[in-house]
Amino acid sequence: MKPLLSAIAAALILFSAQGVAEQ
Repeated sequence: MKPLLSAIAAALILFSAQGVAEQ
């Protein structure tokens, strides 16, 4: 896996986690 791809995936997971926590 490319570093950029894994970084984007991590950011996406963090973003979705924050969205769920806010609701």
